[in-house]
Amino acid sequence: MTSSRSNSNIKDQDKITLDLLTMVDEDSNVTQRSLAAELGVALGLANTYLRRCVDKGLVKIKQVPRNRYSYYLTPNGFSEKARITAEYFKSSFILFRKARREFENIFIECDKIGKKDIILSDISDIAEIAILASLGLKSKIVCILGSSKKNYFSGVQVVKEIENKKKFDLIIVTSLEDSI
Repeated sequence: MTSSRSNSNIKDQDKITLDLLTMVDEDSNVTQRSLAAELGVALGLANTYLRRCVDKGLVKIKQVPRNRYSYYLTPNGFSEKARITAEYFKSSFILFRKARREFENIFIECDKIGKKDIILSDISDIAEIAILASLGLKSKIVCILGSSKKNYFSGVQVVKEIENKKKFDLIIVTSLEDSI
């Protein structure tokens, strides 16, 4: 039986592997300590991932003077990096399309019940998808709550708080933060 948690772990492992391969590709003199810091994992775990990549033939290690090592990607490493990147793009586009479809349905329902002026709760990628989904529909996003140096986000006014004069029918939560 495969739980969604174990699927999440597999994706987390792919993400760490992709980030490791990217770092090695960008700087062959990267240290295990800097790998760990960039990956946000313990030094021992960074070492484990690096060893796993070496064992799979994705990374080669070359010793350089003064007990230092240089890492570089093998042709298999470049292929694996490309494969994982393509997987991430595919899953991101699936998520984008699903979120856009769901927002379109929400806005269509809002149109049906006469809720036309909408505020988004937060500046986020989800808010940007909501804005795209609202284009061409009767519902209008009147503003986004948030603090930003810019007055607009994807063409929609950003306000720190709802002004008394701001007419709206509902607020859609577009925060990416976990709510407890």
